[in-house]
Amino acid sequence: MARKLNITQEMEDALRKMDIPQEKIAELKEMEVDADVERLDLDGLDGVSGGGGIYGVKKWAPDDWKNPIWNNWTWIEGANFIKAIYDSFGEDICIDVCNEMFCKSYDWEYYIHSTDPVYAALYMWSICYSLA
Repeated sequence: MARKLNITQEMEDALRKMDIPQEKIAELKEMEVDADVERLDLDGLDGVSGGGGIYGVKKWAPDDWKNPIWNNWTWIEGANFIKAIYDSFGEDICIDVCNEMFCKSYDWEYYIHSTDPVYAALYMWSICYSLA
């Protein structure tokens, strides 16, 4: 069963500010949407094609898991190394070393900058563990 798309006054005003013609806005108001569309929460998105299972932490790396790609280090060994680089040379050098030594990823910069080097190591090792 279909229902009309609900365009609020706020949405309509925003569309006008974007120079959308009035006839296009009227078409949107008449557009029908399926009422039986299932709304998904974050857990529900895991089952969607392309959602979840490709990238991201599904399981946190155990303390004793050795990453075969990264010198057979555990995440704790990696965290100690990354923290030492961070403490000795600063954030920028630490991020560069991680990108060169382990893998190129914007996650190094994001997690080292927004949290700390130890969490960055746990997160990155856990991504590898989740994919292994």
